[in-house]
Amino acid sequence: MKEPVGVSALITPWNFPLTQSARKIAPALAAGSTVIYKPSSFSPVSGYLITKILHEAGLPNGVLNLVFGKGSKVGDLLIKNRKVDKISFTGSTAVGKNIARLGADDLKRV
Repeated sequence: MKEPVGVSALITPWNFPLTQSARKIAPALAAGSTVIYKPSSFSPVSGYLITKILHEAGLPNGVLNLVFGKGSKVGDLLIKNRKVDKISFTGSTAVGKNIARLGADDLKRV
């Protein structure tokens, strides 16, 4: 049986912001998950535009949620939040290791 994971936090890099975001957001929504999307603080406008387009296309409020901020602050809060069930991250190995460590306490899918 396939079921939505739940709340997915999607953290995207500054390079290739449109393609990386699409590759994370589309499958999560198609699987029935609610998304918290955090684009890189170096490319926030692309994240804003993607979210705006999807909402204008009819995506219900609360299904795709956009947050901005520095990864070491906002990203860490997302990872530690017990309501977040899955983390998807594209970026450096060092940051990925930190995300895995922070998510391990709650056995999050990373």
